[in-house]
Amino acid sequence: MPRVQRHYAPITIRSFFGRERLLTPPPSTLRTAYPLHEKPPTHERGYPSSSGSTPPEDPIPKPRGEANRSYNLQSATRLREDRFLEICASVQALIATHLDLALCFTKQESAAVDTVCNEAAKQYPCLGKFEYDWVTHDLIKLELKRTNQIARRKAAKSKPGD
Repeated sequence: MPRVQRHYAPITIRSFFGRERLLTPPPSTLRTAYPLHEKPPTHERGYPSSSGSTPPEDPIPKPRGEANRSYNLQSATRLREDRFLEICASVQALIATHLDLALCFTKQESAAVDTVCNEAAKQYPCLGKFEYDWVTHDLIKLELKRTNQIARRKAAKSKPGD
């Protein structure tokens, strides 16, 4: 018996395709534009201010990395060289007064570090434009690192001669 194969007409012959109407897309929440969130005015040290008379500058953020290793502290502060050196000398005097030079930064009392930061900010209001007192913290870290290295060298020199 011969094989009978049935043939069906394609669907497209039986279908009618009319002109398409262009539809406007429905409003989508993905396309909604929301207003930007405005920051409230802040004081020069980063605290909210009660008077919004003059808009403060945005605080300068801390660069990534470690001072004098990943970035130059003086160029990151954008201060003149003489002003920067004056601030360094003042912070070094405050460190000698309020901090234990035998300890590293992480082992210092946070109240003593805050005292140094607050005193430096009182003497030099320009330090208030830096976010979270990062310049003063970096100066403290560098000075304590320097004094610890000096103490270690002195200890190493005195040991062999005993």
